[in-house]
Amino acid sequence: MGHELIDMAKITQCTIHMSNDSFLSTLQEKRNNSLRIAHMNIRSIQKHFDEFNTYFNSSLEELDIIILTEINIKEEYQNILSLYKIQDFDLHAVCRTGRKGGGVALYARKELGFARRGAVFTSCESLAGYVKVRDTSVLVLALYRPPNNKVPIFLRELKYVLQSIPCSENLIILGDMNIDLLERDRHLVIEYENLMSEYSLYKMISVITREEIKDGKLTISCLDHIFVRTKLGEYHPNVVQCKISDHYLTNLNLTLPTELKHNNLKRTKTILDNHKIKIDIKKVQWSELLTLQCPLLIYESICKKFNDIYDNCKKEIKIRNEKRLTCPWLTKEISDMIIHKNRLFSIWKNDPSNMVNRLNFTRWRNRTHKLIFKTKNNYKKELIKKAGTNYKKIWEHVNKWLGKEKKSLDDVILTYMGKEQNVPDICNNFLHTFTEEIINIKSKHICKNYLLDKKDYLKDINVTMRYIKVSASQVERIIANLSDNKSPGIDNVRAIDLKSIKAEISPVIAKMINLFIEQSKYPQALKTSIIRPIYKNGDHKDTTNYRPIAILSCLNKIVEKAITGQISAFLLKHDVIARAQHGFQKGKSTSSLLMDFSNAINMALNNKQHVGVIFIDFKKAFDTLEHNILLRSMDSCGIRGNVNNWFKEYLNNRKVHVKIAEHVGECGDVRFGVATGSVTGPLCYIMHVNSMVNVVKKCQIFMFADDTCIMYADKDLGTIQSALQDDFNNITAWAHDNGILLNATKTNIMHIHSSYTRSDKNSLISIKGHSYDCLHDRLKNSITCSCAQLEQVPTCKYLGVIVDNRFNWNYHINKIVDYLRLTLCKFYQLKRWVSGSVLHCLYYALVDSIISYAVGTYGTTFKTYLNRITNLQTRFLKLLLDKNTRKQCNGQYDHLYRKFKIIPADKKANLEIIKEEYWSDKYKIKFTCKRSARRAGRLSVPRVNNVYGSRTKNYLVPKLFNQLPTDVSNVKPFNNHKKKKVLKHFFVQSL
Repeated sequence: MGHELIDMAKITQCTIHMSNDSFLSTLQEKRNNSLRIAHMNIRSIQKHFDEFNTYFNSSLEELDIIILTEINIKEEYQNILSLYKIQDFDLHAVCRTGRKGGGVALYARKELGFARRGAVFTSCESLAGYVKVRDTSVLVLALYRPPNNKVPIFLRELKYVLQSIPCSENLIILGDMNIDLLERDRHLVIEYENLMSEYSLYKMISVITREEIKDGKLTISCLDHIFVRTKLGEYHPNVVQCKISDHYLTNLNLTLPTELKHNNLKRTKTILDNHKIKIDIKKVQWSELLTLQCPLLIYESICKKFNDIYDNCKKEIKIRNEKRLTCPWLTKEISDMIIHKNRLFSIWKNDPSNMVNRLNFTRWRNRTHKLIFKTKNNYKKELIKKAGTNYKKIWEHVNKWLGKEKKSLDDVILTYMGKEQNVPDICNNFLHTFTEEIINIKSKHICKNYLLDKKDYLKDINVTMRYIKVSASQVERIIANLSDNKSPGIDNVRAIDLKSIKAEISPVIAKMINLFIEQSKYPQALKTSIIRPIYKNGDHKDTTNYRPIAILSCLNKIVEKAITGQISAFLLKHDVIARAQHGFQKGKSTSSLLMDFSNAINMALNNKQHVGVIFIDFKKAFDTLEHNILLRSMDSCGIRGNVNNWFKEYLNNRKVHVKIAEHVGECGDVRFGVATGSVTGPLCYIMHVNSMVNVVKKCQIFMFADDTCIMYADKDLGTIQSALQDDFNNITAWAHDNGILLNATKTNIMHIHSSYTRSDKNSLISIKGHSYDCLHDRLKNSITCSCAQLEQVPTCKYLGVIVDNRFNWNYHINKIVDYLRLTLCKFYQLKRWVSGSVLHCLYYALVDSIISYAVGTYGTTFKTYLNRITNLQTRFLKLLLDKNTRKQCNGQYDHLYRKFKIIPADKKANLEIIKEEYWSDKYKIKFTCKRSARRAGRLSVPRVNNVYGSRTKNYLVPKLFNQLPTDVSNVKPFNNHKKKKVLKHFFVQSL
């Protein structure tokens, strides 16, 4: 055929390594100038992948191509292969059509640029592709031939494929051919070897690659082959003796000549030596800084000492292009058990008929599999527990386990913008968007002609906050609560280092904070934030579709927490913040606001009234605050004197930098707003908008920071329209005078009414969104204005729940059901790979948390609606069970709610209401009828006009408390013991 022969001197003898250590050492000998390929018949990738990953944990990073045959996955289920990805490798696979068995999975290191090529076979599964080794291409052909297929057909097809490959191409063929090369006298084996030799393919493996014991006899064979045709360098074939499946791992190291060295050269990277940093920080005499009387000097000294230590504690480490793949759950016990398992197989192999040896091996093998499964699942369980309520982190873990890793923030930006712009230009574009956009918005609405008299709504309290000097113990507690992973700000001081010396440095930081307040000073570095753009939605190339998140200095966070802690205590003590405000208030939350909001509407609908609600949207509320108006609002709330002066300095001359990848962009000025991500930002905002409630004269107002709505109920739509229009005009005028921009295009109105109330289907509540110019002219002529009307909507999303115009929560429940269905799909996939205990943790993290949010609000709706959620809860419970338990249940899953300590949605709503109203006597009126001794001590339940009345707190609270056992129905005290009794009561009800 004209093919050139391989130089026999370049081939080393195939060897068998008894341990993975010797295999690893062989790989590392020629690590920098070789192409390393490994193959194993794994029998079932679902069953043995964890053990394969565990056994070759330290070897996988030394390989370039990994081929697994007989992966045993149907073609229609090929998508589950994403669960078996290997870091830094691209996965390519071919599965068997129509039934299980067979299949090939090929992992190619990403930098090799594996490009698939077609290979026509009907007698086997095949996967072919080119890899780039410097400027030379190598064709890799991976095969799995089922043993029941006829060999002659396979040989004819193989010959056809070899004919189609140019003789000049470098070719490597490997896989499980199910042709035993040890049977050298068989006609088909001879024909097979002759065919390979005809096309200059040299046999690399000729030793035992499979050992198994059947009927007390040891059977050996050489079914896993490697054939090579290339002149690139020397060849080092190996067989690694490990007992994962019946087949051993075969390996080929293709050593390249010096002039064609592989580009995986070792490089160095400079990192901080954390151990040395801890030692050096302990040596610093931090108490020397207590003699300084200037807070700016104290701050500069702290930063200088830390940065000097960081400069002296750097070290270089060697890194490779690829990252080391590790099993974080791998323990020495597992490794030792795997080694001992291989020893037991060797003992059994020497005496195949010895049933004791067989039993020892089988038992140890099963123990090893169970330990791997248990250890891996305990590790995953700890990850879920550690994540706590950080649902973003939990979803990251889940998607990683399912083979769907999310791109990093920098990867997303550079993928869409990096081809057209360099990183500095991208940073500058984001900086321009985040700073100039606010300036442009504010420049269009600068007006000093106030529409309202401040005396009518801005009411100063007579009490002034008295600043109490921060103690070292307070600062130490704040430092202890910092997250170890808190990103350092512009000064590079790390939270983990502050925590290591919190006792020593707390007095210094406490003195610095107190001097900040006394002298009204604040260093520029602490007023400078690093912005990270977070993608929201829309075009990835449009910078306006990203949200800025500020990374502030760790020292700044400590200062803010110390000061805002005193301010929050002062505002709470003197009841300064309006009761309508539920944001960032102790004992209040979005759930408490939604329950009050829902109760007010249900009361109106029970009285057969119409309800008009305006959901108000403010444009970039936190970013457009004017500092001088904010300081005046804080003064009216009692934040005066030194604290107010400090805030003036704190807000003045703020700077930002945009950071993408490792590049920090140019500096930009911040003239408006409070820092996103700061501790003081939300507190400043609620003080700023605290006076807004005073301009609302007729309607009820509900506020959670900048999420605001007003509501009015009446039987006459004209009265509702008039009241809403007047108060909405007042809020618009207030926003104008206080430098907040109201977004009329996103402000919606909703007409809520029940089916019991007569109403024209086309009835509208017409509310105009007057512009600021129109409000100035409104005093002269309010009738002829051309301002657009607010959009009336049938549904609106408010604080994470979907409110509809019939107030039956149907749309919101559908949203929850859709989410639960998607999560159920994830659980179904995860059930194969994690234990029931991990799924139980995930249920509470991803399912119960979604159902529990605002359940006291939407959970009072029709039970048929809630059954949609309960049915899905039951399906989740079924996934937590094993097959035998499911069969025993025989479709009766009700008692499992108590077993898993899960409360159905309808019972959860009742529990939420009880917890919310346990301390309050507002809705608890004792039954006073003397004739009925049966009702003595019970609460009076009022009559209701319709189904909406049965959802009000007036009705639900006494009804639910009457159902509680007498030993837990008392209002005080509600301790943990009584809480457990209430929960037990609801678990019993779940039967």
